[in-house]
Amino acid sequence: MMFAVAMTFIDQTIVSIAAPDIVSELGLSTSGMQWVVNAYLLSLAAFFAVGGRLADLWGPRRVVVAGTLIFVVSSVLCGCVPAGDYAQPWLVVFRATQGLGPF
Repeated sequence: MMFAVAMTFIDQTIVSIAAPDIVSELGLSTSGMQWVVNAYLLSLAAFFAVGGRLADLWGPRRVVVAGTLIFVVSSVLCGCVPAGDYAQPWLVVFRATQGLGPF
């Protein structure tokens, strides 16, 4: 459980530190980068209670393992972002999916 909680904090810190490089390398606007950051936070907040309910139904161990897998796969996909017009939607979608992971 400590690993799952730590990865959410580390991820948010990494994105905040890397934001200037992400903006310059992918050509994102400032508001686009804000959506990348907020997509994670919004989905995390929206599905946090759902995760608790799923843990009641399926057991906490299964939910933590599933959430960690969702987070890891989404992180890999965020790292595989294509350059060009698809960079911002790609990052927003998979950052939102990352927020589903730690439920």
